[in-house]
Amino acid sequence: MTTEISKSPRVPRSYDDLLVAFFLSKFGATREGKSAGPPLCFGTRTLKETIELFYGALGKGREPRSFYLSMKNARDRFDGHTQTSGRVGWKSRDAAQDLTNLAQEVWDDCSPLSELEMTGRVYALLQTGQSQIEKRQKEISGVTIGLTEKSGNGNNGRRRSEDSNVIGRLAEDWVKEYLVMQDGVTNIRHHSVIGETPGYDLSFQNSLGKIIRIEVKGTKNLTMTNFDLTRNELNAAKKFQGSYKVWMVTDVPRNPKIHELDDPYGKWEDGDIGIEPTAYEVRRLRAE
Repeated sequence: MTTEISKSPRVPRSYDDLLVAFFLSKFGATREGKSAGPPLCFGTRTLKETIELFYGALGKGREPRSFYLSMKNARDRFDGHTQTSGRVGWKSRDAAQDLTNLAQEVWDDCSPLSELEMTGRVYALLQTGQSQIEKRQKEISGVTIGLTEKSGNGNNGRRRSEDSNVIGRLAEDWVKEYLVMQDGVTNIRHHSVIGETPGYDLSFQNSLGKIIRIEVKGTKNLTMTNFDLTRNELNAAKKFQGSYKVWMVTDVPRNPKIHELDDPYGKWEDGDIGIEPTAYEVRRLRAE
């Protein structure tokens, strides 16, 4: 009896494959004493988890492991050229291996682009396939607070969870670039990028010397009438009140626009907006 073994089809790497590999190589998250991890915008912990996100869009019939190895090898070859990952990459006689013609084309096209511009391109690729980002969402500890403006309690514009990590990071990066261009704004700090969790994403000092704290909420939609606050964010809003703002960034990444909500806790106390619990964490209190 003969058993037929199915093999993954041999699929040449495409321009899009190499674009993602370049992004993974150049914009990995820096880690003290270690090589760079996956880019922060994906909310993943390992390279394997990150590459899995693109399988729906770029897999093209390949077995998942074959796709993973192909993408990893492509990233590793770029590592010898980007010099930002902390990895040596593929070497040939102690020098970085030459890029293929198509990889060189990706290099020439993408090297001048900022991380924000590249994130937008990579995010667009995710939308062409069935995104797996929802599976990678981090669990929010404690009570999740739904903040709803009284004038609209429908679901139009509500943030979708399936790709909120990417959209959220794009929105934060866009807000940071916006702040950099404003006169009188100094000491900009992107807390979420450096692992700080004060209950807001960014802070800066305005022209009067006052520290302003911003929690960023992003959406692909043209409007946002609902969003979630964690317990930590709500506590920060209560503590800082007038210097705490929620910036809702709509139409990300095509044409981002900022909609400001100043002092959400104060507006809640005044009855201008509604805040109500929408989810609770369930814990086992004792072993059976």
